Amino acid sequence: MKKIGITGADGFIGGYLKTCFDGIKIGGNLLARAKIDNFHTIIHCAGRMPFEGVRNVNFIGDNIFATERLVWLANRAKVKRIIYLSTMAIYTLKMYGLSKLVGEECLSEFKGEKIIFRLPRVNPFLLDVDFTKNIQKKYFYKEKNIYIANYPMITIGELINFLIKII
Repeated sequence: MKKIGITGADGFIGGYLKTCFDGIKIGGNLLARAKIDNFHTIIHCAGRMPFEGVRNVNFIGDNIFATERLVWLANRAKVKRIIYLSTMAIYTLKMYGLSKLVGEECLSEFKGEKIIFRLPRVNPFLLDVDFTKNIQKKYFYKEKNIYIANYPMITIGELINFLIKII
């Protein structure tokens, strides 16, 4: 069975993901422990969100430098795939969006397969909707290795279902 690592496993999306992988070893705070040997796939959910009181410097450390470190560690450990959860906010001129865009660029140094999701708002209250149907309905479109939202919101269920299917 493939060993999956999740950064941000104590956060909103990562927390949902870690409950979905029955029988697959889930990594906790990978960046702090720096132990990612034997992971096949890492889902990079960790990142600083634009909440009140967050300073721009926090985005640089948490969304850029942490992603850069993850890529370096993953290359060293010969991880096969990184799935990076980005945001539609990259199209704004705000620091959060810019930091996630630079995080996407950090993946260019990764030697394995890279998949990027530019997510809209994620609704935490709906768990039973199928993300793959929304791709077919053109709520999302794919350019190379990037899935881009065409819709202002998805449910946590849609996202989780799709991630489980591609792993």
